[in-house]
Amino acid sequence: MQKIKEITDVKTILTPWSPPKRFKTNNSLYGGTLKKESYNDYADYLVKAISDYEFMNINIDWLSPQNEPFASQFWESCKFNIADLKDFIYNYLAPKLKNTKLILWDHNKDNLYNNFKALYEKNSKVKGVAFHWYTGSFYEEMDLILENYPDILQIETEMCCGFSRYKPKKWVIDAEYYLTEIINGMHHGLNAFLDWNMLLSYLGGPNHRFNNCKSAVILNKRKNDYIKTPIY
Repeated sequence: MQKIKEITDVKTILTPWSPPKRFKTNNSLYGGTLKKESYNDYADYLVKAISDYEFMNINIDWLSPQNEPFASQFWESCKFNIADLKDFIYNYLAPKLKNTKLILWDHNKDNLYNNFKALYEKNSKVKGVAFHWYTGSFYEEMDLILENYPDILQIETEMCCGFSRYKPKKWVIDAEYYLTEIINGMHHGLNAFLDWNMLLSYLGGPNHRFNNCKSAVILNKRKNDYIKTPIY
C-alpha cells in the first residue's frame, strides 16, 4: 500500500469482518455478536487500527463498521441487528473518529434503502452507503438512495464472480456480469466500485475457508508470469 501511495493518491476503506474473539458472545471469529460490554473497547480497537495505519503514512479515508452485519458465516463474521449497530456506531465509534468518515450497511442491495434509512442518523462522520451485489443488482434501491440522500456516496464495496463455486470456463460470461453491473450502477448513482480481488492463483485462491473466486489478473500455473482475464 505504501508503494501504491507513492504512485497515486488512492482512497482507502477499512472494513472489519470480525472483532477479536474476546469481544464476542461466542468467543469465535466466526458468527456470534459483539458483547454489549465490549462496545467501548472495540471502538477504541478500531481507532487504534486507524492510527497504526496513519503511523505508516496510510490514511484511512472511510471506515465500514462491519462487513455484512446480517450474516453469520463460516468465515470471519459478526452479526448485528439495526438497533445494536446504531448504538455502537453513534454512541461509541463515531465520537472517537477524527478524519476518517463512516460508510454504512456494507451488505447486499436487496432492501438497501430501508436498511440504510433505519441505520442513518445525520452525523458529520457519516458520508456514504456501502453495498455488495451478491443477491442481485436492485438498481431501484440505488435510485431511492440518490433521490432521498443525494449527498450520500454510493460505494459498491464488494463484487466478484465464481465465489465458492470457481468455474474457470465461465470467464466471458462473468466479465459480462461486471460490465453490466458497473455501467448500470453509474446510471443509478454509483460513485465508486471495488473489485473483491485484484490478483489470484490460477485456482482462484488462496483462501483459508475455500471461498475461491475469480479476479481480473491471475497467476498462471507455472507461477512465473500472469494472465489478464476477460474481467480485466
